[in-house]
Amino acid sequence: MRSSPALQSRLPPLTVTSDFKQLAQLVERQCWQTTYPPVPEGLFENDQVEVIAPLVLMPHVPRSFVRP
Repeated sequence: MRSSPALQSRLPPLTVTSDFKQLAQLVERQCWQTTYPPVPEGLFENDQVEVIAPLVLMPHVPRSFVRP
């Protein structure tokens, strides 16, 4: 799934957009791997809490560039 033509027309020329389905899977996987601090009891609503956290996605780096 890609962004709509109306939204794409608002982007700068030559902008490369993400595959939203693939991006959603990446974000969900990262969220499950991330440890967040405990949430204060007063922020829960119906035993749930909404967490909004910045997420920086780095481009894939080939293993040959990663130090052990």
